[in-house]
Amino acid sequence: MAVFTHDIETLGPIWVVHLSGRLTDPFVVKRLMEDLSEKCEGVEPLYIIIDLKSLEYLNSSGLQAMLLILKMTRANSGEAWVCNVPDRIKKLLVTTKLEHIFKHIDTYQQATESLEK
Repeated sequence: MAVFTHDIETLGPIWVVHLSGRLTDPFVVKRLMEDLSEKCEGVEPLYIIIDLKSLEYLNSSGLQAMLLILKMTRANSGEAWVCNVPDRIKKLLVTTKLEHIFKHIDTYQQATESLEK
């Protein structure tokens, strides 16, 4: 079983949250959100890309994390995108009817272009 890890980086005005492994534990979600809140404190507007390329699995706790990130960005006059969504996670988003809640992008550049409009 792959251990969950996350990495947060900045890409110009955009924060990128790279998720890896299995996001299934509410305590891990809490740590992720605390880390993200600490690093992004005072950033407005807040734009975040959630990179799912290395995410193997997520359950309701993982979906909650994604929704909390979306809520955080919108509360700070920003937006959230998802990118590199694996097919198995794409199916989960469709099943839970969340595929239309998140903006999907293929590359980080698309998010930057979206901000320029």
